[in-house]
Amino acid sequence: MLGSPPAASAPPYQPSPEEQAALPAESDRSDLESRQYDLLQDSPNLDALLGPDAVRAGGGDGRFGWPLVFRGAPPITQRFACTG
Repeated sequence: MLGSPPAASAPPYQPSPEEQAALPAESDRSDLESRQYDLLQDSPNLDALLGPDAVRAGGGDGRFGWPLVFRGAPPITQRFACTG
């Protein structure tokens, strides 16, 4: 409808106290979050330290580049199935 306010997004799911009690302990969570924070803080330093090596190795912009260029349809290299 024109002129109607946008729909509010649903709030994030919050498990009930019973569900929370049944969840496994997250003893390593604070350690992992601390490490993640440290990495985020260090990333500019790591970029400065490792950036020249990346440029010498061919550079890159952080996005995946398809390794091959095909004209037309790419070849099928295996059938669809678990190859585990």
